[in-house]
Amino acid sequence: MSRALLISLLLILLGCSAPVDTPPRPVGVVYVVHGGFAAQGPRYLWEATLQMFAYDPHSPVFRRVLWNADAWPRLLGFGNAPKERGKYAFEYERVGGTDRFWPITMAQLADMTTALEASEAELNVDFIIDYASWISEDPAHHAHPRLLYEPKVERGVAMRYCGSRFDGGVGPDQTWADCDPARYDVDGTIQRVLNSGVEEILLIDTTTTGVRFFKTFDVVRLARSVVAEFNATNATNVQLHWVNDPTDLMSDSMPTDPPNWTRLLGAPVSDAAVPIAGRPNPVSSDPRLAELHAKGIRTRMRADIPAGETGVLLVNHATRQLNDYFDPKIDDTLVLNENIKRTLVANDGFKAANIVGAWMGVREPMGSDDSGPMERTRRMRGENLGHAYLYESNGQLPQGEWGYRYWDALDYLRAAGVKHIVVAFPQILTDSVLNLVELPNQIGKEVGYKNWLGMEALDFQTYPEV
Repeated sequence: MSRALLISLLLILLGCSAPVDTPPRPVGVVYVVHGGFAAQGPRYLWEATLQMFAYDPHSPVFRRVLWNADAWPRLLGFGNAPKERGKYAFEYERVGGTDRFWPITMAQLADMTTALEASEAELNVDFIIDYASWISEDPAHHAHPRLLYEPKVERGVAMRYCGSRFDGGVGPDQTWADCDPARYDVDGTIQRVLNSGVEEILLIDTTTTGVRFFKTFDVVRLARSVVAEFNATNATNVQLHWVNDPTDLMSDSMPTDPPNWTRLLGAPVSDAAVPIAGRPNPVSSDPRLAELHAKGIRTRMRADIPAGETGVLLVNHATRQLNDYFDPKIDDTLVLNENIKRTLVANDGFKAANIVGAWMGVREPMGSDDSGPMERTRRMRGENLGHAYLYESNGQLPQGEWGYRYWDALDYLRAAGVKHIVVAFPQILTDSVLNLVELPNQIGKEVGYKNWLGMEALDFQTYPEV
């Protein structure tokens, strides 16, 4: 996030600077990131799986595993964990074993801290700056680590698991090396900022380029629960504001029946259905953010091919089924896409028709009559992350230039006669195995070997085992 964008947002939220004779007002600023683990292996996948499922009280892990010691060794059998073990082993090997996400994130946080501290005198505030992540390598930077520790079910026990022979444990006791069983029994980011005496907390999110998204909303809801408990205990009135959603669209648009609805309960009986019009995201819609992505696209152009003969493919991740009842991630992403296209056309000579957006695939029913089980089919490239449903649309996908699957978008650009295609992933601002390996691997299979064509023939020359 640029300093100018950050400061302008803070000025809006904090108002004009106070008189110089008043003491500076303590304000918490929490930078929310996606997070993850720098290395890969069973231990790290176990911790990540635990945290992912703990956000939803209706998940089977929350209800039957999180505080059940007998179930802890079986956690890697839930959800996508078996698939993810092979996937991340493949990806981390190709970046040298260590993801680059955290060093880049820490550098971004340092830049933001410098910018904020330089504005303290102008705003007459004392910024208390920290970060929280959706998946936290360090439990102290989870929004509410004790949610993962203290039992929330009857007869539950505190989560003190440190591994077994099933998930990477070593040594005579087959546990993880240097594992603290009380690692989640700590103050998290929000509690730590509250303890410093702040009057309000601003959450600034770039989990996915600042677009509103259920993952950051998970962090926001946990943060607000910590603030509410702190206020009740200390008779304070600390307020928490999410800069990316200043009108609280996501809170207001949550389904109302069943109470405390989440997607694991299925389609809701009653939905608030709040219109998105007039409730924008000031971060992802800012033209200066689009310019950052346009700058990156320019660096990948070929010097011998003009912009008018260059295609641009903006590939993005979707949300999840049923999350479109409250999650405007796709709508926010389309605004960002439009701003990037407008910038490239106006400033660089790109043709608007040569700039398109695309999504991954989704599982589809097997069988000629579509009556079979949902499978990762060859036609959909074995994908399951393409649920790009527009906000409150009852499962509608974007249309026109922003509605392609990535293989169809590539075919469109080739048919349009472009001589070079630049692929960008606008939803992220931080390198990780996602854009360094996963996305190039998918695109490479389309423009290079197309080795997915041989997946059923067991031809390991054109379709390697990995």
